Amino acid sequence: GNLKKASEYYEKVIRMNPPYEMSFHATISQALAYEKGFGQAKEIESQLLKMLKDDKNKDYRDQIYYALGNLAIKEGNTTKALEQYKNSVRTNTTNIDQKNKSFLTIADIYYAMPDYVNAQAYYDSAVVQMDVNYPNYDIIYAKSKYLTNLVKQINTVQFEDSVQRLAQLDNKELVKFIDNLIDNVRKQEQETRIAEQKRQMDAQFGQELASRNSSTANAAGGGKWYFYNETAKSLGYKEFVMKWGNRRLEDNWRRKNKNAVAVTAGSPTEDTEYKTDEEAKQEDNLSNKSREYYMRNIPLNDSMLQASHHRIDNALFNMGLIYKNDLKDPNKAADSFKELIKRYPDSEHVLMSYFNLYTIYKLQNNIALSELYKSKIIAQFPESNYARMLSNPNYLKDLEAEENKLKDYYITTYNYYNNKNYSEVISRCDYALSNFSPGELTPKYAFLKTLSLGRTQDTKTFRENLFEIVSKYPSTEVAQNAKDIISFLDKEKPQFKQEEEKQIALKLYEVADSAGHYFAFAIPKGLNVNQLIFNIINFNLDYFDKLNLKIENVPLNNNQSLIIVKQFIDKNEALQYSEKISDDTKIFKDIDTANILSFSISVPNLNILLTDKSVNRYLTFYNENYR
Repeated sequence: GNLKKASEYYEKVIRMNPPYEMSFHATISQALAYEKGFGQAKEIESQLLKMLKDDKNKDYRDQIYYALGNLAIKEGNTTKALEQYKNSVRTNTTNIDQKNKSFLTIADIYYAMPDYVNAQAYYDSAVVQMDVNYPNYDIIYAKSKYLTNLVKQINTVQFEDSVQRLAQLDNKELVKFIDNLIDNVRKQEQETRIAEQKRQMDAQFGQELASRNSSTANAAGGGKWYFYNETAKSLGYKEFVMKWGNRRLEDNWRRKNKNAVAVTAGSPTEDTEYKTDEEAKQEDNLSNKSREYYMRNIPLNDSMLQASHHRIDNALFNMGLIYKNDLKDPNKAADSFKELIKRYPDSEHVLMSYFNLYTIYKLQNNIALSELYKSKIIAQFPESNYARMLSNPNYLKDLEAEENKLKDYYITTYNYYNNKNYSEVISRCDYALSNFSPGELTPKYAFLKTLSLGRTQDTKTFRENLFEIVSKYPSTEVAQNAKDIISFLDKEKPQFKQEEEKQIALKLYEVADSAGHYFAFAIPKGLNVNQLIFNIINFNLDYFDKLNLKIENVPLNNNQSLIIVKQFIDKNEALQYSEKISDDTKIFKDIDTANILSFSISVPNLNILLTDKSVNRYLTFYNENYR
């Protein structure tokens, strides 16, 4: 850590005219150890620039540029330092550690400014190729993740603002603007093609040169395999790096790293738009040289404009949370929350923006501003918990006492249930459901009431009440308990389940005797489908050749698929076929018939079955109308 002494000793080494490798590393290390106030920055820089011109340092220019960047940052010239660090990245060939160091140094400088957009780009570049065992990897990855999310929100605001401005142009100006964009795309593509052609020509020249060198070497030395030929290997390696860059030795190395950003409870809101398959397909097919490609994102009607504003609203709120909670930058967080309030005073995020501003200024001991936002919360949102908490210092204690009171009431009610005092349980549950605010105990009161009523009701009514609990309070513990009881009842008294399925089936499916019909086998997944289809084809040729029947294999659900024979004129023709094929012993030759079901079905009802996906439910209808 004694940089002054280190610098002096490196200087002595350099003056001893040591072997080149030692001189090289001493000069680099001297630049890295340089501190303003001792040492000669100009002399060190001159020596480093001289080393850059030496061809034997070609593969070490990244280290030299990094040392120059270090020199500039110590002299307080951040602009020059960034330029040299970027040169270090640009000239890097094989030294992954140095490239990571350069990326991270640039990222840290931008982060400290702060310039979070540029910082994100360089942290992300480092993380993409960084090994998980790299020092402080978890911290770097987390910072990259937060910044990536932040940049996503910033880009959303900038993009939506820009397309909203475009939407205000008249049609002639808008078309002209888009046509200019398309012209630029064509120019860029042309430049890329020319550059790629040049790269291919250079690569071809390199291969021809390598081939000539190889021929010469073979004539002189009896021939060498490619990987024994250093010239050919060097050219091949450089061509690879030109095309692919530096890649770690790993599977799927061609793929870009796509780090997933985990979203946890309390994270910024996500504004996701879902598109139909057809819409996605149409978008994929649009050319970036067509006007439609650009017009699709411009909010030219009220609903699109409203959606665009909604995205900006969410993005500004998310930016504020990321600045405040993840990046610990309260000033930028405050700017984001204020911008949201200014642009969207009726936003659902205004209350939370006020509260975040209150906490930011309170932590900064800015009494005036913290009191300002406290008063706004109390005045504009008097019924909110935040207003109550800010206006009553004992609010949290009072709230806790109230919660304990409610819990005690529930425990007492539950004890009455355990003591089989069901009438008292029903009475207390009715009172709680009518007088207490909805909360985590609400479904428990409803469930206790249902269980108590079940002691005096018939099984059918009890079962219906349990279904109401499942429907009203899904994804709760009591809903799962209700499902367990229903499953038990269905095993003990299956007639209720059967009757229910029958009523559902009769409402779902319609009698259509004169409509076109199919015959179907419902078969379990994993069965030898090809053998069964082969047997059906032979059966059709033997007995129903004139009907020109076709066979189709259709997936139904996770456990079953349908082998469909089609098509019959009506119900009667389908039933005749069904009777004949059911009597044929050769159909299931060498096939396990367990869990195979057969039935006839009308064309309209097949479409319903493919949506409902329950063969058993259809068979309830089938047995009622086809037997």
